[in-house]
Amino acid sequence: MSAYVIAQIRWDDLEEYKRYIEAFKPLIARHQGVTLAASEESTEVLEGVWPLPGAVVMRFPSKNHVRRWIADPDYPAVAGIRHGAAETNLVMIDGLD
Repeated sequence: MSAYVIAQIRWDDLEEYKRYIEAFKPLIARHQGVTLAASEESTEVLEGVWPLPGAVVMRFPSKNHVRRWIADPDYPAVAGIRHGAAETNLVMIDGLD
C-alpha cells in the first residue's frame, strides 16, 4: 500500500531553499518517492487552520519506503538545511490502494 508524506512549510531563506531542493531530489528518488504537488506560499485553506503557508505532497510505495528515507544516512544533512531555513511539519498517511 502506498504512503503519502504531507508537509506544511514556510521558507525563511530562499537561497537555502535552492540548496535544499538540489539535495532533496536525489534523496527522495533513492527511496522511490515522488513529489506530487507543492505550493510555496499559495496554499488555499478551505476549512480549519493551516499554520504554515506552503504545502508539499509526496508519494512512496509504502510506509517502509518512507521510514527508510527518514533513516537514510544522508537524510540528517539534507533535513538540516531545511531545519535551518524553514519551519516545517511532516505527517505520513496511508494511501487507499
